[in-house]
Amino acid sequence: MTESDAVLLRQEVQELTGLLRSDPGWESLRATLESQDLRPADVLLISFQEDETGGEYGAFVRVRDRAVFEYQRSTDAAAPAVFSLWRALEPGDGAVEYPQLVEALRMLDEGVIR
Repeated sequence: MTESDAVLLRQEVQELTGLLRSDPGWESLRATLESQDLRPADVLLISFQEDETGGEYGAFVRVRDRAVFEYQRSTDAAAPAVFSLWRALEPGDGAVEYPQLVEALRMLDEGVIR
């Protein structure tokens, strides 16, 4: 990975985390996380995707213990609300396909983001 790749990944983590923590349009996701005893102020959002059918997918790091979680949820108003949360593998296992994760952990180590 080049230095410019690392910079872009860091920017992605900062932007997604900022949206999660304070953007009015993300209130639903904040409420969903809080219903799972996960305060948005205590996580870094490292990945976020949406599909055409109201599916939403993402991954985040819980700051206090650096646990990595993946989630998916349905945001389709016509469908029942579904939220699935599961703990992802540790970054060293090679099974987690989130290049943002390594940079997010470095950012925590450096105190760049909390």
